[in-house]
Amino acid sequence: MTASGDRRSTVIVVADPSRPAYEAAIREALARPDWTVRVASGFDDAELVAWAEDADVLVTRRRPIPEDFLAAATRLRSVQHIGGVPRPEVAAWTAARGVPLDVTPSLGNVAVAEQAVALLLAVMRRVVVGHAATVAGAYRELGRTPKPTSEVEHGFQWMGLEGLRTLYGAVVGVVGLGDIGRAFGTRVRSFGAEVLYHQRNRLSPHLEAELEVTYRPLDDMIAEVDVLSLHVPHTAETERLIDRERMASMKPRAILINVSRGGLVDEDALDAALRSGHLGGAGLDVFALEPVPHDHSLLTAPNVVLSPHLGAAPARGLGEAMAAIAPRIERTLAEEGRA
Repeated sequence: MTASGDRRSTVIVVADPSRPAYEAAIREALARPDWTVRVASGFDDAELVAWAEDADVLVTRRRPIPEDFLAAATRLRSVQHIGGVPRPEVAAWTAARGVPLDVTPSLGNVAVAEQAVALLLAVMRRVVVGHAATVAGAYRELGRTPKPTSEVEHGFQWMGLEGLRTLYGAVVGVVGLGDIGRAFGTRVRSFGAEVLYHQRNRLSPHLEAELEVTYRPLDDMIAEVDVLSLHVPHTAETERLIDRERMASMKPRAILINVSRGGLVDEDALDAALRSGHLGGAGLDVFALEPVPHDHSLLTAPNVVLSPHLGAAPARGLGEAMAAIAPRIERTLAEEGRA
């Protein structure tokens, strides 16, 4: 209540800055007459700390939350996290204070994980090659004639495609087990794959068991897996993380999937590994140059499936995630007479 007896506006602090289009989606989803929405303009901690004393709700995503904010945020009644794994400092603070912590999956992260699975299956099942052969009527070059089919009479494998594989029984290595890496791992496990992982900070044994994943040092994992999927940021440390030497150490006919950033992969080395037959295929949604140059060598490499960096489309799920969060905020505050 204010001094005059009027109920004050509920202040919602969105900690992660967003592009203008995404910020507009956030504000639209959280639009309520008695809610004041503050979206961080950048990564200046002073801005967040200045909002702490008035904050009723904190919405987090990837950004670390400064200790000074948490110390001053004595009015917080709800913390909403977008993504699979809340920030550790936020999880610890909410547990200590008894403040509800809700986790909403990021539809953008889910979409990227699904894109990785789609690319992987397309490579393993040679979907693009089979589609092109079907559309082109390649049966004519093979001297085949269309005939009526039945349960027992049909043109099974009329194209004679080689190199078809199943995800069932494959060993899949995931580099980076954050929100997207975990979502990807969950999905490939459902196909019957074994999942190994590597990241800078190893998970606890309890969490490894819960996620059904096994840790390996990076180079050991690269040499062991049938599929290698990349889910780490592009930094100076990860520039060309998968270089010529690491590709050479991969199992013959292994598959590389990259839905993170193009700079993680030495594209010239990848092209050479595909053309030599050492690697069995690649699925790429990201490239060092985007859009992909029309004369890029990977466009004609064997058994590649390429997509135009659309994994998180259409809007990285922020608007949808915020729309899911809004009712949770209303319920939490209503329980305390603050909605």
